[in-house]
Amino acid sequence: MDMDKRSICAIIVLLLSFCFFASSSFAMGEKPPEVTPTTVSTMPSRITEAKDAIPPSEVEDLTIETIYEKGKKIRLTWKNPEDEDFEGVIIIVRTDRYPEDVKDYVGDGKLLVDLAGEPSTEQIYTHSLYYPPWMHVIVRDPDQYYLIVTYDKAGNYSRGLKGFVHGRIL
Repeated sequence: MDMDKRSICAIIVLLLSFCFFASSSFAMGEKPPEVTPTTVSTMPSRITEAKDAIPPSEVEDLTIETIYEKGKKIRLTWKNPEDEDFEGVIIIVRTDRYPEDVKDYVGDGKLLVDLAGEPSTEQIYTHSLYYPPWMHVIVRDPDQYYLIVTYDKAGNYSRGLKGFVHGRIL
């Protein structure tokens, strides 16, 4: 019987300690927060959606060919990646080397086109040869070095796929 009385005494001491510590935070006249059905919905959410940091896949089946249709032109064809958040393709060209940095394509090549597209669809882009402004005396058609970059709706860019068409002496 003494054991039962000790257990009951221990439980009473624990309950009184809990009540003392719980009420001490409101000892200065603070009221405990009221909990209503709308309390949960009006509280600011600390859960944030993770930002997509994964770039889309590269284009597939890239072909670059020279065509002679009202002058010499270049035709690029490809299949867009299957990524659900795929948004488009940027094509950058240079005549002396491959473009390197899509984020600074103004200083690292000429932006030919920014094409919106749908996932898993085939696209074609045809353009006239690119001649850089510094090419004063044209003795040949310039080589065309391409960087084809995909991007998604979150603003992620792929590393890009490189392609080349050899110029010819006029």
